[in-house]
Amino acid sequence: MSLEIQLHSEPTSAVPPNGSPKLYYHAKIRNNSDKTARNCCVFLYYISVDGTRFEPEPVELKWRGLIQQKLDILPHRERWIDLFNVDKEGRLMVGINHYLVDWEGHIRNHFFEKGENYEMGIMVTSDNLSNPDEVIKFSLTEDGVIFDKA
Repeated sequence: MSLEIQLHSEPTSAVPPNGSPKLYYHAKIRNNSDKTARNCCVFLYYISVDGTRFEPEPVELKWRGLIQQKLDILPHRERWIDLFNVDKEGRLMVGINHYLVDWEGHIRNHFFEKGENYEMGIMVTSDNLSNPDEVIKFSLTEDGVIFDKA
């Protein structure tokens, strides 16, 4: 597979403009090819919370530190996505790109007040390289996020 999704289990702490501290979890998209991966985009196509599967309209995840929807990934390099964030009350928000998604109802569909066991279906698209689908499983605990390594 030319493009590969790899989890990064250590969160980044940040305070967004609303002033509420959050822990941000990322995944990297690695290009294992000798060609540049053109116009890459990452989508969430489903999320499961405690065994209940939600299939909202597919939504673009945000590239870390960027606002555009698509980007190129150089050969044998990687770029990071904002997978999700967790606030101090333990609420989870999928890392959708708020610069592209402006309907409040759509944003609410990717915000979860409660839950312990999560599963996210992620898809990477590229104009010229093979596109992986990945299922990411994790649990929210009092100690933070635990990723299922299976």
